[in-house]
Amino acid sequence: MFYRLISTIRHPLIHAKDFMPWVKSSIPKILWQICVPISLSRTESVHVDLGSGNTPRNPFGATRVIGTDFHSNFISPAGIEFVKVDLTRKLPFADSSLDSISAYDVLEHIPRWERVEEEIVFPFVLLMNEIHRCLKPGGIFLGVTPAFPSATSFQDPTHVNFISVATVGYFTGSSPLARELEYGFKESFNLRCQTWVHGSHALPGPSSQLNLEYQSLTEKAKFIFSFRNREKLFKLWKANMLSKPSHLLWILEKPANV
Repeated sequence: MFYRLISTIRHPLIHAKDFMPWVKSSIPKILWQICVPISLSRTESVHVDLGSGNTPRNPFGATRVIGTDFHSNFISPAGIEFVKVDLTRKLPFADSSLDSISAYDVLEHIPRWERVEEEIVFPFVLLMNEIHRCLKPGGIFLGVTPAFPSATSFQDPTHVNFISVATVGYFTGSSPLARELEYGFKESFNLRCQTWVHGSHALPGPSSQLNLEYQSLTEKAKFIFSFRNREKLFKLWKANMLSKPSHLLWILEKPANV
C-alpha cells in the first residue's frame, strides 16, 4: 500500500531512470514561476496585458502598463491605462511598439475560425500575427492557457480554442506550421520556453517582475538555493509532485533581426 501511494505521487527518486527527465522538465517550470524582483534594463518600456479585466499584470516590470478587454466597464488600478480591444480583430497598437505582451487565461477564448461575409478567417492565427506585429524586435509574448488533456481546458463553456503541447509549433521555428499550411500566419517566433504550470495564479502577477533581457542562470541559481527561499521552493515542489498541472506556459520572442 505504501509503495502504491509513493508510486502515485511519482517521487523522482523512486526510479533512477525517471530522475533526469523530471529534472529536465522541472527546471524551466521553477525558473519561470519564481518571482525575482529586478528592474528592466530599458529606461522606458511598454507592456500590454490582453484580456486583463480589472487586474492588468506586469510580469516584466515595464514602466508603462496597458490593460485591455472586450468590455469597457472595467476600472484599472491607478497608473495603468485601459483600452477596449476585440482580440479577433486588429490590435490598436503601432508596429514594433511594445516591449512585451501577456495573455493570462485568454487564448482559450479566441475562436479558431469564423465566417466574415463569404470568407473563412482564423482569429487565433490572426491574433498571433498581431502580437508579432506589435512587439519590438526581441520583444516577449507570455501566454498561459489551460491545455489538453487537462479537464480545465474543456469545462468552461466559453472555451472554444483547445491548446496542446504541439500547438506552439504552428507559430515557432524556421518553418512554423501555420505559415507552411497557409493558415494566414506570416511570421515566426523564437520559442524560449514551453512548460506545464499549475494555473495562471502560479505565475508572476502585477507586483512581480522578471527581467525582459533574462536574468543569468547564475543569479537564478543563487535565488533557488538561498536559505530564505527554501519554504517557497518546497511549496512549488510539493504542488508539482502532488497534482497534475493544468496550464501551458509559453514564452515566445520576436526575432531581433526582423
